[in-house]
This record gives sequence, C-alpha cells and structure tokens, in this order.
Amino acid sequence: MDYLRQETYSDIDIQTGHLLCNHHSPISRNRIHYYPYETMIKGVQCKQCGAIGTFVAQTQRIMMCSCGSQISKEAYILQAIDEITLLKTTPFKRKELNEYTKVNISTIKRYLKKYCNIVGNNKSSRYVKNE
Repeated sequence: MDYLRQETYSDIDIQTGHLLCNHHSPISRNRIHYYPYETMIKGVQCKQCGAIGTFVAQTQRIMMCSCGSQISKEAYILQAIDEITLLKTTPFKRKELNEYTKVNISTIKRYLKKYCNIVGNNKSSRYVKNE
C-alpha cells in the first residue's frame, strides 16, 4: 500500500493506468437479472437459519424448520405468497403455491381467498396479492 502513496510513478505504471482506463466499461449497478422461476429451488426460506424448503408440519397450525424454528401456518403461507410475488413477474396459480409450500390445497384456497385477488376464472385462475 505504501507503494501507491508515492508521488512519482514509473512510465510502466502510467501506461498500465491508461490501458485500464481505455478498456474500462462502466457497468450499471441498477440492473436486475431475472432468473426463470421454473429453475429455482422452491420453498419458503427460514428467517432464522436461511434454509429453503425445510419446513414440515409439526401440528395442524404450526410449521417447523429443520433448525427448530416454528412459524404459524398462516404466516408461512403469507410469506410464501410474498416470495412468489417477488420471484414471479406475473400472477401465480394455486398449484404453484401448493408446489412451493407443500401445504394441503384446501388450506391454500382459504388463505388465497383471504389475502389475494383472483384474476380469471376456472382453469385460467391466477392470483395477485392484495395491496
């Protein structure tokens, strides 16, 4: 580091600096890369240990992570809805939420009715989270 603090630099240092400046291309730091949802690992992320998809039903209303962290089933499904909404740029299907959470479909229907708006009908039904 002391080498960089000197006041005079050799010709090689100056040439190297010019080469770096000439070949530098500014990169936009605001670019967001969207990964295909189909290739992602699906599952709710544990807020305590950070593991994805390790929750199992401990009781009828409690989900438990492999690290011992517990969360209510309602909070679990709400977190899953938030995560899917962030990961997908389009409205999601009930089946996708079922694959993401591995929770009983009737439980998912109940919470979707409570927290989401439905777009379309029958087989073309998609869900968007209420604001």
